[in-house]
Amino acid sequence: MSKVSVLVVDDAPFIRDLVKKSLRNHFPGIHIEEAINGRKAQQMLAKQDFDLILCDWEMPELSGLELLSWCRSEERLKTTPFVMVTSRGDKENVVQAIQAKDMSRLKHTGLVSVQLQPPGAQAPGPNGNGVVPALPSGS
Repeated sequence: MSKVSVLVVDDAPFIRDLVKKSLRNHFPGIHIEEAINGRKAQQMLAKQDFDLILCDWEMPELSGLELLSWCRSEERLKTTPFVMVTSRGDKENVVQAIQAKDMSRLKHTGLVSVQLQPPGAQAPGPNGNGVVPALPSGS
């Protein structure tokens, strides 16, 4: 069985390290690659397949939203799960991410916006867990 392969995309090294550490703690043996911005991720995705993309929203050169749009325009990446990670809490960001997707494939690929909150802050989301589904239940 092949290892699950994840691409972590963030311009902040400490966030990349935090995400990688968390993934390795929860999924021993997972294969993780990293990119420092959307442009580098785009170059990596052109050469290599990943099972999951975890991506920051705001980055230099190519934003997470721009990378998502590019991924959905590439035939072999259309169904790759893509998770946007952001500290921004406004609903407009989630709407933009939904609009960037191929709506006919939304149920198959899924999109989640994960909002990072300071310790002790009430996280958004239906369960207060910081995960905001991109689509209402039952869509």
